[in-house]
Amino acid sequence: MPITYASGSGSAGPPRLSTPEWWFEKVVKENVEDFENNPVSIRRAFNAVVTTYHFPERIWHYHEQRGSLDKLGCGSLLATEYQKFRECLEKREDLRLLGDVVNPTKHHVRNRTSKEDPFKYAVATDMARSENGELRIYDAQGKCYGRTLDLLNTTIQYWERWLAKHPS
Repeated sequence: MPITYASGSGSAGPPRLSTPEWWFEKVVKENVEDFENNPVSIRRAFNAVVTTYHFPERIWHYHEQRGSLDKLGCGSLLATEYQKFRECLEKREDLRLLGDVVNPTKHHVRNRTSKEDPFKYAVATDMARSENGELRIYDAQGKCYGRTLDLLNTTIQYWERWLAKHPS
C-alpha cells in the first residue's frame, strides 16, 4: 500500500509515505523497465530519468517524516539539510548527469544575464538520438556520455546496493 496514516484508521492523522523500497520497485524500476521495453520513446526515457534522479527525495522525506535521517549514511543531518544529503549522493557521475538532463528540461532553467537581456537558456546536457536511433546523453559541445538506458541501469544498480545497506 503506497500511503498509510499516522494514527487510527482512514485519514485520521497526516499521511505517511510508502517505503523507499516500495517506491523504488513500483515506480522507479517500472519506469526504467517501460523505457527498456520501448527504447526509442522520449516520453518513457524522460519518465525513467525523472523518477530515477528524484528518488533521493522519496528517501529523504520518508526518513524525515519518521525522524530517522541518521539512517541515510551521510552523517548527522537536520531536517533542513536536504541539500547536504543530496551533495553526499551527487559525487556520483551518473546522478549528476541525470540531474543535468532532468532539471533544465523539467524546470526550463534559464540564467539571468543582464537587465537588457534578462534570460538566457542554460540547457547544457540533454538526450538525443544517435545515428542508430538510440537515445544517448550529450552535452552542448557534442560530447556523448553514453546510452541513456546504460546510465539508468548503472544508477538502478547503485540504488539497489544503497537500499540494501540503508534499509527503511
